[in-house]
Amino acid sequence: MKQISKLTLSLIASFSVLSSSIIAAEPLGKSSGVSGELGVSNGNEAFEYDAANGWWWYKQKTTDNTGKEVETKVKMTPKEKMDYDRETQVIKLLQSQNAKLEKVQDRLEYAYPNITPLSTTNSKTGKECVTNSSDDCFVFPLQAEAQHVPVLANWLADPNPTNSKNWLRWQAKYFNHLQKISVGLRFSFLSEGPNAYPTNTTFVYNDNMAMPISERIAENREMEIIKSVKDKLGIMVFLGGNTLLENSLEAYVKVADFGNDSWKEINLVVVVPSEEAKQLLLSKVKTEYQKNVTEFWKKANIIVNQELFKKFNVLVTPSVVVTYKTDKLNEKGKPNIIWQNISTGTASGSFASKGIIQFLTYNEIINPGDMATAINAAQIQKNMEAPKAKVSEDKIYKDNKTLESIDNSKPKQEVKKNESK
Repeated sequence: MKQISKLTLSLIASFSVLSSSIIAAEPLGKSSGVSGELGVSNGNEAFEYDAANGWWWYKQKTTDNTGKEVETKVKMTPKEKMDYDRETQVIKLLQSQNAKLEKVQDRLEYAYPNITPLSTTNSKTGKECVTNSSDDCFVFPLQAEAQHVPVLANWLADPNPTNSKNWLRWQAKYFNHLQKISVGLRFSFLSEGPNAYPTNTTFVYNDNMAMPISERIAENREMEIIKSVKDKLGIMVFLGGNTLLENSLEAYVKVADFGNDSWKEINLVVVVPSEEAKQLLLSKVKTEYQKNVTEFWKKANIIVNQELFKKFNVLVTPSVVVTYKTDKLNEKGKPNIIWQNISTGTASGSFASKGIIQFLTYNEIINPGDMATAINAAQIQKNMEAPKAKVSEDKIYKDNKTLESIDNSKPKQEVKKNESK
């Protein structure tokens, strides 16, 4: 590149701030079309074209021997003016490129930070030494990823009680969020099935699993929390769509779990697709099961409604759908009710309680901390009264599936109690 002329360097040196004067200026080449004695602004400089002599004048501030600032008028030939314009544009381009390189440098320093210092003080000699060159120069080595989680870096570098507590609190929030991520995927799959996950590995019988014994300690607490929102909850059990599967799973026995005292305050409706399916169900539970199962089905609310299967996208039975009526009204002034398919392939009360708790924590209606094992264990082992769970509806996902006209407290269709013949 051609060396910048002394005249241009002199002009640039006279700018108070080079970057502001150059960037603020309009391209000088555009000013050459102005005729007559007219001053053309160029940042901190003013160029004046002398049409009679064919050259340019500019004012330059200097300091005389006494230290006084004086302003002199300097001549610039057309060639010098053209060189100045061209070289100014080069400087602007370099400044632009430099700004971009600074951004790249900032990103590189963020992505690959130098967290562990290159040198430290020898704990024996007190002299500077290379970090981790010996046990006397030990500094806990931190990975670059720690920069993105300062609370982790602070704890690893100095695991004092305060830093340890801060890390645990952050970690708890992190794991709670991970749980929401997994539950969100499961709920989406259960509600949408192949529409949400169209692969050749998609299956629907994923809920019929053995419950770890460690989870049973929380059952009492789960039911307490469920009862605390009983006036807002509704449960719909779908049967009659896959009788072969239902028979193999003993679905009618498991649905009878909802006849326990724990569930008696929760509104429950059993939905079947046809009158034929209803009569088949009733004939089966009348003769083949224990008394408590038979008694449950005598009192069960059973409705025939094929449209509900379509509305809730129920592809396999048994399935369980939970509804929750929020305090807020929708745009039409009606109760805002959200719903979620919580179980496919099984319909036991114990599995439903897990699904309802997941549904409530996923929407942050209750805090996961209210399910802490310490609370549950203390309540069971020491006969203590556990604190009531705090209910909040401020963070319910706005894109939940909703219903505009369902009243959880009373099914709209007329339901007749089944009488044994």
